[in-house]
Amino acid sequence: MPAVLILASLMLGGCDFIRAVAGRPTSEDIEAMRVAAARKEALAKAEREAAEAAEAAEAARRYTADSLAAVEFFGQEKCPMIDAAQIKSLDVSSAGTKYAIIVGAFSQAGNARAFADRLSGLGYDAAVIRYTNGHEVVGVCPTDDIVRLAEVYPKVKSEKFCPPEAWILVKNK
Repeated sequence: MPAVLILASLMLGGCDFIRAVAGRPTSEDIEAMRVAAARKEALAKAEREAAEAAEAAEAARRYTADSLAAVEFFGQEKCPMIDAAQIKSLDVSSAGTKYAIIVGAFSQAGNARAFADRLSGLGYDAAVIRYTNGHEVVGVCPTDDIVRLAEVYPKVKSEKFCPPEAWILVKNK
């Protein structure tokens, strides 16, 4: 007789019937929980992505504001910012970064290298930038970040090695 009851219950509802009688979740309940969990995870992911996008937008806004302030700073300092494209004899490939503070010009390559080495000894990142006519200039603090350049410029200008006619090389390409 118990075997007949078990067989009848399996025929009437299968595992879900037995689960329901035992107070356990049915296949339908399990699927509903899976869908709810997937929705919750998708919502959490969307919220994280929205927060990251807002953070990135704020960082971009701050950087733009800082960049404009840096350009204004150089204007107030009356520091020339010369586009490398305006200097026909400049070997643009030797100017590795977008900006550099030019602190010396030399007709002898050895003198330019010696000056750059001296500046490196003082803790400055120095670069020799060639002209196609054989002359070379020495730039310090090469960077692609104008905000960083505006931060280091006052210190460089206060150094004994920095001439009053120091200028900023800007490589746009």
